[in-house]
Amino acid sequence: MTTVLLSFLLSTAPLPQQPPNVLEMLSLQHLCGLRHGITPPPFGTMLRWTDGRPDLLHVADADSAIECDNVVQLLNFLHADATGNGILSIQPHGSDLMVLGPTAMVGQVRDEVNQIAQALLRPLTIETAVWSGADLATPPAVLGPGDWRTVFGDREPLWRSTAATQPARAVALDGQRWSRYVADVDTEVAQKQSISPPMTDAFGEGGRVVVLPHALLGGDDFALHVQFGFAQRRGAVRTVPTGVAGQPDLDLPTLETVYGACSARVANGGGLAVTLRGHAAGGGRYVLTVRITSSVPPPSTTLGNFAVLPCSALVSSALQERASPPSPYPDADAGDPLEFSEVGPGFGCIDPGLLQELVRTALGADAENEQTHVQIDSGNLCVIGSEAVRSRVEATLRGLQDRAVRNVTIQHEVRGAGDGAAPLHEVVLPTLLGREATVARLLETRVIDQLWVEIAQEASVYNPAIRTLQSGSWLRCRCAPWGEQQHVQLLTQCVQAPQPQLRSVVPSGGNLMPTEVASARASLDGGVGNGVAVDHGDAPSMMLDGQLLRTRWQTQFRW
Repeated sequence: MTTVLLSFLLSTAPLPQQPPNVLEMLSLQHLCGLRHGITPPPFGTMLRWTDGRPDLLHVADADSAIECDNVVQLLNFLHADATGNGILSIQPHGSDLMVLGPTAMVGQVRDEVNQIAQALLRPLTIETAVWSGADLATPPAVLGPGDWRTVFGDREPLWRSTAATQPARAVALDGQRWSRYVADVDTEVAQKQSISPPMTDAFGEGGRVVVLPHALLGGDDFALHVQFGFAQRRGAVRTVPTGVAGQPDLDLPTLETVYGACSARVANGGGLAVTLRGHAAGGGRYVLTVRITSSVPPPSTTLGNFAVLPCSALVSSALQERASPPSPYPDADAGDPLEFSEVGPGFGCIDPGLLQELVRTALGADAENEQTHVQIDSGNLCVIGSEAVRSRVEATLRGLQDRAVRNVTIQHEVRGAGDGAAPLHEVVLPTLLGREATVARLLETRVIDQLWVEIAQEASVYNPAIRTLQSGSWLRCRCAPWGEQQHVQLLTQCVQAPQPQLRSVVPSGGNLMPTEVASARASLDGGVGNGVAVDHGDAPSMMLDGQLLRTRWQTQFRW
């Protein structure tokens, strides 16, 4: 009887209460929200408006800092036992995270989301400026935090813009003005009648700079990928007649244009400088600077029992397209074509999937451990595992980074043959190993290049063909280490084209602007030593002060 009563009392006694579950909705918009794509800067010319601009940084498409599903996968792996036993539920809902479970576990998930955000979303400030290079000493291509006051002093830039961003998130700095002008004449001819309506386009002044910053592992350095386009009008817009009765006059603006793309590794508070200057016949005298600063110290890469390691500087696909130089003698009907070709990843530009496999291979047997998880998402390597595993992954990644993310300074000059002559073209810019660098310094205008005839029954009309005329220096380059040297793939072009005069060529009415264009190209595909100048021989001769000046050109690489 006592046994039965004891059993009854035990069966009716209250069971130990489980911790109450709570439901919390965590916003992931700051991590997973869709970010709009960025329009690239003008490239090739600023005498015509075009939407077909090359996206050399691959930022035109919308993206997010990290995929929401990957955040959920990471958190589920961190809490595998609890989620596997039904104690904790972590589910995505749009850009939100639905977390259901014990209060303590939900709080831990919340803390982990905050830690991931701190690691990925360090606030950065990007500042770009264009300076007059007329009386400025050539600045270093890579500027340290203390160089700005030394180099620029109290000078006022011609243009300056700032923007806030985070690592691996591109930002556009913009200050443009586009003016419409009569760029061409259309012609329509039919039986006994013809008409020549004006065709307008737009030329740009000011500039646009797109910057893609990458946080680097260890220390407080960044890698900057930059694409830019800038122009300034020289003088008033010239108006010329076509000489054909009934046709509108044409506007011929003249622009000092610079454009290009480059990259550099810089310290927090430092930046890069692109110098483009020389004789006025080949363009303007400008120095473009891009500076990156952050008042927040680098975040810890180890967050509890997992780590978030930046690797976007290695896996970015930016600056892999190779540009072909513009033709010095373009066909007026061809417009202003730009041609680019894919040349494959350069040195240190690693596919994300390959990098993930390399890391797992470096871990050996530990990569197969159920407690180890390696995942790359949006330029960050997430590692779950023991402290030893995380340390080995970080050491592997940092070794790759320090070998691949290194600077080379390119200094290109065109000078008169005499000793001590001032540069006719001086171009100085930085580039990272394995990344394409392209830059142009131009003086460009429009000219009446051809005079076509359209004929119909008992009617005819002259149809002027207009093209862009560019004079200046153009360069592209890619470098890769080769023992004690750098293997350099270089192509450079120099064009000298005096401003043509308007000339009547048809007694009944019709004008042309015959051009005189001298050009030369030089290429290099081989090894160069540090600081050794590569002689390209003679550049195009140039008419200065009524005399024909013989010129020479060279390129120097320093690292």
